[in-house]
Amino acid sequence: MPNILLDRDETADSVKGYRIIETEVDFLNSALSGDALLIRGYALCEWAESFYRGRNITCTSAPSIVGDLMGHYSDLSIEQAQYISQKLKAAKVKIADYSPQEILSSLFHTYLWDSSATKSHAADWLLWLDAIEYHEAFEPVLSPLVFEWKKDQPELSELYEANTPESSMLLLQKWFGAEITPFLDKYGEFPAQVPDKWLAKLQEAWAGNMIKTRGEFFIEFFKAPTKRELKQEAAKVALDYFEKNPEFVTADACNKIFRFATGKDVERIAKLRPIPEPKPMPQQPESVIEWFMEEYLPYKDWCLNTGNNTAYAHSLSLGRQFAEWYLNFYPTALNSKAYISYFYSQNLREKYPNSINLLVVLDGLHYLDAKFLMNALLGTKGTHRLDIVENSPCFAPIPTVTEFTKGSLLRGVQPSMMKEIKILGEDVSEQETPVKNLKLAQPGDLIIWRIQEPDNTYHKKNKNNTLKTEIEGQLRTQAKKILDVIEQIPLSMDVKLFISTDHGRYLGTSKRVVPIPEGMLAHGRAAWGKTVNEDFPKSGYVINENVAYLSQHRFGLDTFGIDVAVILDDSAFQDKRHEQELYPHGGLSPEEVIVPWMVFARNVESPKVELAISGDGAANQPGKLILTAINSSQVNLHIVQCEIDFGDNKMTRLDKRHLLPSLRETTIEIDISSWPSSEQVKIGTAYVVLALPSGDEFEQRPSLSHLKVTELYTRDKSLLEGLDL
Repeated sequence: MPNILLDRDETADSVKGYRIIETEVDFLNSALSGDALLIRGYALCEWAESFYRGRNITCTSAPSIVGDLMGHYSDLSIEQAQYISQKLKAAKVKIADYSPQEILSSLFHTYLWDSSATKSHAADWLLWLDAIEYHEAFEPVLSPLVFEWKKDQPELSELYEANTPESSMLLLQKWFGAEITPFLDKYGEFPAQVPDKWLAKLQEAWAGNMIKTRGEFFIEFFKAPTKRELKQEAAKVALDYFEKNPEFVTADACNKIFRFATGKDVERIAKLRPIPEPKPMPQQPESVIEWFMEEYLPYKDWCLNTGNNTAYAHSLSLGRQFAEWYLNFYPTALNSKAYISYFYSQNLREKYPNSINLLVVLDGLHYLDAKFLMNALLGTKGTHRLDIVENSPCFAPIPTVTEFTKGSLLRGVQPSMMKEIKILGEDVSEQETPVKNLKLAQPGDLIIWRIQEPDNTYHKKNKNNTLKTEIEGQLRTQAKKILDVIEQIPLSMDVKLFISTDHGRYLGTSKRVVPIPEGMLAHGRAAWGKTVNEDFPKSGYVINENVAYLSQHRFGLDTFGIDVAVILDDSAFQDKRHEQELYPHGGLSPEEVIVPWMVFARNVESPKVELAISGDGAANQPGKLILTAINSSQVNLHIVQCEIDFGDNKMTRLDKRHLLPSLRETTIEIDISSWPSSEQVKIGTAYVVLALPSGDEFEQRPSLSHLKVTELYTRDKSLLEGLDL
C-alpha cells in the first residue's frame, strides 16, 4: 500500500500502521518523515498532493466504505452512508460490488432481496418493514430493488409503495381488515401469518367499527377475504359488543359468531338471541342433512344452553319425526350406494386415486365436537397449513353403537357383511403413528388410523361437571396428534386427510328408566338380542310407546341373528350402576345418526368461481333466470344467499342453499315473477354469498349483462314523423 493516503471527504476508515494527519502543523512535522500517513480534509489533501507531486512521491485515495456507498447511491447523504458503514463494520462484512442485494443480505438475513415480486413476497416485505428497527439511511439502497419489484409486477405496485414502518403499518391494517375497503377484494386474504402483536390493535379497530355500524361491521368482515384466525378473533369482539348492546343483535350475527364459539362462549351466544324454531323436517335425504346442519342442530344446542324446557320439548318432537323418517328411509338406503357412512369409506380410494389418503376414525364424535376439531385443525399455520375441501355429513348405520357401526365404516359395507370383508386399507391402532405408513404409501393407498376418543372420555368422565371442558381438551390433543403426523409428511406428497366417526351422540342427559327387553343386551339407548316380535309388519319395525323394535331381516342384521330395540325419546335403558348418562348413544336422534365426513388437504388455493346470470324474457312477464357457476377449485362450495335487484321492488332471491361441487359447472334456475325491462337490467345488481366447507363465507357480484329482454312495445320513431304539418 502507498505510504501516503488521501481522505478528502473524511470518510475513510483508520488503516493499521498509518498515522492520521488532520492539521497543517501535523503535516509539516510529518511530511518527510518517511512514515505512512493518512491525511484527512479536502484542503489539507489538496496541499499535500501538490507538495508530494513536486517531489515525485505518489499519493492514493484512501479506501472508504462511506465514499464507495455515496459513489454507488447518489441520493445517499454522508450521514446515511456513515450509518450503513458502521453497520457493515459491526457485522464484519467486506463488500465487493455494493449492490442492494449484497448490502442488504449482509445486514438483514431474509429471502426478500434475491426473490421476485409476488403477493406473498409483498406480504413478507410489509411484515419485515413492520418488524425491524428501521433506519431511513437504507431508503436509497432499497429504492432500486423496490423499483424492480414494481416493474416486474405492476399490479402489486401499491403493496411496494411502503418503504417505512409507518407506511407498511397502514397497508397491513388494510390487509388484515381493520376496515372493510376495496383493498381486501383486490388483494384477497393475507398470505402470511399475522403477528401476535397486531391482535390488540385490530381488536381495538374492530370494536370501534362495531360501535359505528351497530354491529353490521362483523357481518361484512365475516364475508370479506380475511384470514380465518382473524375471523375467530373478530367473533370474540362481536360477542362482547352484542352482550353490551343486545338491541342490535341479529340471528345472522349470532350464527356467524357461533361458527367460531367454544366452551362458555356458546352459552353466551345462546343468551343473546333465541334461535328460531326449525321448519318442518323435509323428506329428501340431502335436504334432511341441510335441515339438521342449518336449523335443528343450532336449535337443539340453544335449548341445552338456555335450559328452555318448552323449546327442549319441541326438539324432542323434531327428533321423533326424524327417527320415524329414518326407520323408513334406512332399509331402502342400505344398498343405495349413497347417504350411509360406509359408502363414503367404500368409495374413498376410487374418488381420490391420485393422493395418499389418511382416514382418521374417531369414536363417538358428534357433529358439534367435529366442528370443534375442524376449527383446531384449521388453526394450523406455516408450510403444512390444512384446508377443508369437503364437509359432507352422512348417516350412520343402525343401531348407533360401536359394535355395529365401526366395522361397517372400516370395511365399507353394511353391518351384516362386515365379518366377511377385510378392512379397506392399512390399519393403524391408536398406540401407533401412521407416519411410516404414509411415507411408504403410493398414490391411491389408504391408511386408517383408529382413535378411541372422544368416546373414551365421555364414558370415563360422564359424572364430571367439567365433562364439556374435558372433551374440548381431549379434542385439542387429538388435533395436535393429527397435525404432528401431517407435518412429518413431505410437501411433495399429496396427502388427503379424512375425519369421520362410527356414531354420534345424543345431545343432553338421558335418564336410565326404560326396562331392557327380555333376552336382550343394552348399551345406552340401544338393545339387541333374541327376536322380540316374530310378526313384523312390512315396514320391518314396531313402535311401542317410545321404543322401536326392528327386524333383523329388514334392517340388515341377518348375520348377527338378532333384532334391535332403539329408544325414540330422550331416555336410556336401565343400568344398575348409573341413574342417568350424559351424551349417550345408540338411539335414533338426528345427532346420533348424522355423522361427520370431512376432507382436508394442504395449502389449498382460495376458491375460484365464475358466476354468470343469463336468460331471455319478455318485460313484465314471468320468466326464468339462469345462474351458471363454474367452480374450478378443489373445494366444494355452497351458494347460501343470492339476491338480484332490478329496482322498483323487483327483488328476486334464491329460496335455499345450492351445492357447487368442485371442478364442475352447475346451473341453477331461478323463477322470476316479472322480467325486467332493458332499463332495469342496466341498473340491476346481483349479490351472491358463497360458503366454504368450514362455514366461512365470501361474496361475489356477477354481472347482469347477459340478460336479454323482449320489449312488448318499443317506439323507434316520433309519432309526428311523416305527417305533413
